[in-house]
Amino acid sequence: MKHSLMKLTGMLAIAGLIALGCDSSVTNHDVDSQSLLENEVAQEFSTSEVTPSTNEQNKENDWSHFVVDDVRVGEVDITFNQPRSFAACFEYRIDGEEPTYEQDNFNTDIDDGLWSFICLGDAYDRDTYQMTLEANEYVEIRMVFGAERDERFDWTRVGVLSDASSRMDCMNGVWEEFGFRNQGQCIRYVNTGQDSR
Repeated sequence: MKHSLMKLTGMLAIAGLIALGCDSSVTNHDVDSQSLLENEVAQEFSTSEVTPSTNEQNKENDWSHFVVDDVRVGEVDITFNQPRSFAACFEYRIDGEEPTYEQDNFNTDIDDGLWSFICLGDAYDRDTYQMTLEANEYVEIRMVFGAERDERFDWTRVGVLSDASSRMDCMNGVWEEFGFRNQGQCIRYVNTGQDSR
């Protein structure tokens, strides 16, 4: 319900935005597990004329950006930030899913579709928004429409921790990283699929 309401609110609020230039090619940027555990997002992405920035550059400039707050098995906590007053909209997709909406992206230079999004700024009465996104492998976030062209960045990938899938995943204390209370609980999960965490 909350997710649907957020989508509807975003759709209604964004209707008046004018989408300004963005490249239709999508580049995925991976984040390794160690960086995730340190709550960092990969740096030094490629940019283009229509996505002239990166999430990391935006953080450094105190522009619109997202922060990885926590990464767990199958989910990641993200905080979206807009430190200035104008609109900034972040699209997000899960495990490479197809576009969420049948309509075209609000940015007319984007021809790969429109995904779920969250908008921030004075018009939306919020400058920060926190959410937990569930995924099997990864979440991707981009910012390609909103009021400021200089801040736009392409898909940035944030991986989630995978769940235990073999008995080896339950050895040497690794079972604790998956949130199991003991090694036996982890092995039972791998063997039967029954999750009693």
